[in-house]
Amino acid sequence: MIQFISLDYLTIMLIILTALLFIFTIISMFTQKRMSKTATTPKIVVKIRCLNNDYNEEKEFNKGYYVGLETGKCPKCGSKLVVNAIYTTGGIKEKEIK
Repeated sequence: MIQFISLDYLTIMLIILTALLFIFTIISMFTQKRMSKTATTPKIVVKIRCLNNDYNEEKEFNKGYYVGLETGKCPKCGSKLVVNAIYTTGGIKEKEIK
């Protein structure tokens, strides 16, 4: 004769919760493999502007640039050109593999 083991409700709930967490982990592993990260080298950009706000220019960063550096004269009005900002563009992007 087969004897049935009686389980209380808390044990049944813990078994169901464990099974659901296991299934969720397996599903998330498969969806994470479909997403791959493509790394691009970030580009450092220097923004240069005229003190009279007549002229703006963006250049690639060179060693020695800093914010406030005078880089020359404005081609429009002849006032000083100053490095206004240094920032990066590009970086890591997520790409979906089909």
